[in-house]
Amino acid sequence: SAASRFLFVATNGVDSAGRGTLAAPFRTLAYAVGQSAPNQIIVMRKGNYALGTSNLFDDRSKQIIAYPDEVVVADFAKSSSFWVKSGSSSAPVARFEGLDLANVAQHGISCDPCLAGVVIRNVRFVSGTETSGESDNPSYIYGMDYGWRHNKYLIQENDMGGAYTMKFTANNYGGMVLFSAFDSVIENNQMPANQTSSIRKGFVDKGYPNNNVYRENYIEIPAGQTEPDGIKIMAQGGSERVQIHHNLLINAGITLGQQCFQATCPMTDHSVHHNTLVNGGVGISWGPLNPPSSGSRIWHNIIKSGSEAPYGEYCQTLPSAATLASK
Repeated sequence: SAASRFLFVATNGVDSAGRGTLAAPFRTLAYAVGQSAPNQIIVMRKGNYALGTSNLFDDRSKQIIAYPDEVVVADFAKSSSFWVKSGSSSAPVARFEGLDLANVAQHGISCDPCLAGVVIRNVRFVSGTETSGESDNPSYIYGMDYGWRHNKYLIQENDMGGAYTMKFTANNYGGMVLFSAFDSVIENNQMPANQTSSIRKGFVDKGYPNNNVYRENYIEIPAGQTEPDGIKIMAQGGSERVQIHHNLLINAGITLGQQCFQATCPMTDHSVHHNTLVNGGVGISWGPLNPPSSGSRIWHNIIKSGSEAPYGEYCQTLPSAATLASK
């Protein structure tokens, strides 16, 4: 790529016009974003950066990466986070790579919406805090709802094991919460059990998930937690073709369809296979057993469920024999 494709930020830089090169970097991310074009990439050199409000729009760069092999700490002082506002499907894809995010507020990276897609790769979520009630689903990665279709998340090789402080009795916390994600891949991420004891869920797919893949992730929930869901497909508006395979979950399980309350949210062609679950099982709630649902397969998993049933249905009465036989 041409050198003009990149803008550089360094702790010893200067925020002034005519800078932004590797030899003469800017000082702050906010200034660099303000000077950027949509197709440019902002490269941050090593060091600690105190960040305030960091909203990223289509008319500016939404690509922020760390310089190779340098540690970049973005500290939000428990007051803000990265917020991507990609309202056009033809805009450049948003991208975050190689950063350490510390002291994020409510979310680490949120999308409202991400119509063009977003890449979140090799990001370490160091610490965060909840700042409001549970309605905003506190999480390190968050795809907002509001009826949008969120396209093409690539969430890969991230560490979501940072300490997260819960101020309220939030029930829907997760390392990641996505609404209506389409055509997305979530792979090779880790969420080890060094979080605070309030973390209850790993990855939660809400709204209307479609054609998403969760593979080769490692999720460990602290022992003794209630609702220890490792990967949960809630399917509030139905879901199609979600694959969950080759994940390792400890003190956690996989749940299909917990918030699919009625026949208007069918779940079709889901596949849960070759996962290893320790002290957890596969929970089947409303969704896969609704009359219009079909094609869900749960197969070739290794389950050491501990005190839980390896496969369980809950939050509903058992369907009639005729209905169950057709599934």
